[in-house]
Formats: sequence, structure tokens, C-alpha cells
Amino acid sequence: MSGTASRFAILGALAAAFVAAPRPASAAGKRPAAARKERRVDFKPLFDLQKRFKPKKTFLLRFRVQDARSGASLPLEDVSFLVKGPKQPETIAVARKRGSVFVVPFTPAGPGRYALLATVRGAPVGSIAPIHLGVVGVSDGLVELGPEADADVKHRAKGNPRSAGR
Repeated sequence: MSGTASRFAILGALAAAFVAAPRPASAAGKRPAAARKERRVDFKPLFDLQKRFKPKKTFLLRFRVQDARSGASLPLEDVSFLVKGPKQPETIAVARKRGSVFVVPFTPAGPGRYALLATVRGAPVGSIAPIHLGVVGVSDGLVELGPEADADVKHRAKGNPRSAGR
């Protein structure tokens, strides 16, 4: 019986050591801190986010995408762009790189609200907030005016007392 008792004692000690041993982060379902930091990037649009675009004209949207730790520009193959439009499926926007700046051509088919989605280093779509782009024009009976037109309408309404009550 002493042999059996010593076996149970050894198994008990091994089980206690196994339970008390720290688990690696990957076994717990989380990535290690080093891997999380490794994926961090600075993504910055280099154009006016309030700009309104015109349909069927190509605009070159510029972005800076850098590694957050080193500040180095990411290679072109690490970054991809998708465009979602009001009446079009998601399409891949072919980016080019000029120095440290990514250039994405944007040719809206018609008026409405578009979204430019960026993915970096294989991260899921949506891990970087989408860039919303407005395209002016007539769409389903609606006309979108720029902010300068709104200010002009307000100015005219203030100057005409008859239009204030309407």
C-alpha cells in the first residue's frame, strides 16, 4: 500500500503544480501584450474630411499609415482599402504609395454617402474607423448643399422679415 500512496502523493503534487503554474496568454484566449503592440498603427487622412465630392470625377485621397512604435511608414502590401457606396457593392480601391503617403483614387458613381474602409496587416474590416465621404448632387429628389450655401440661405432669411414667419 505504501507504493500506491506514494504514487497518489506524486500525482497530487504534479496536479497542484500544474494548477498553480501561470498559463500563457495565448492559452487563455488572449494575445500577448507584445503582439497587441506590434499591430498598432497610426492612420491619418491627409485631406479635409468635410470636403464634398462631385460624381464621376476622380479624386486622389491621401493617407499616412505608420507603425505606432517606430513611426515608420508601412509597406503598400500591409494596407488595403475598400469603398462602399449607396448603390454599389464594396469595391477594392487600388492604392499607390508616393514616398510615405498612400494615395487612393476615389471616383464616386453618383451622389450620396460613401465609406472608405482601411484594413492594416490583415486586421478585420472595421478595426479602423471608416472615413465617410459625401458626394453632392441630386439623389432620389434630395439636393445636398454645401455649408456655404446654408449660410447664404440663413443670411437671406434674416434680411427678409416676411420669410422669417414662414
